[in-house]
Amino acid sequence: MAAYEQDILSGSPGDIDAIVAAAFNLEAELELAQITIRPFLNAEAGRALVSMQDQYGIARDITVDADFIRELLQSQESRFASDVSATSVRAIRDQIAEGIANGEPHYQLRDRILSYYERQAQWRAEIAAQYESGTAYEAVRDALATNQGHTEHRWITMGDAAVCDDCRANAAAGWIPIDQAFPSGHQFPLAHPNCRCWCEYR
Repeated sequence: MAAYEQDILSGSPGDIDAIVAAAFNLEAELELAQITIRPFLNAEAGRALVSMQDQYGIARDITVDADFIRELLQSQESRFASDVSATSVRAIRDQIAEGIANGEPHYQLRDRILSYYERQAQWRAEIAAQYESGTAYEAVRDALATNQGHTEHRWITMGDAAVCDDCRANAAAGWIPIDQAFPSGHQFPLAHPNCRCWCEYR
């Protein structure tokens, strides 16, 4: 029986944060998040490299193993893992607090946590497949454009009714210095989950 189950079974659950710490393996969660996101980021880096080579005829001698690309991907991987882990801690804390408030026995709280982990795995994969991979694609394109001497970028939308106000404002800014963020505060797309925008460079 886990430590948090013993605390709850004894009728003295005490500090919820201490129970969360016992129930949640932060190191394992970080590693799992990194393992989940890594193949998506690597694939998008390769796709971005090919797109820049084809569209602008640049970076012919650069591979995804270039130091500046690897550093960029590792940074995004770490950020994703930290964000997911922080979200997990909050969610597990809420689940345990609700279970304790409902007077649930330890085995029901255990089931709550296991059920959460199953939902979390699906959510993590969906986020990695769409938002994080799309952001990696645009981040690598931006890094390559900068590396190859481009000095300006502009935000391009799909131009339909589904485009959000932030992305419209970004597009309205036109060509701006490549090291300058767009009005939304983003250096490059994606501005949000399901964002369909991209950047052009010159």
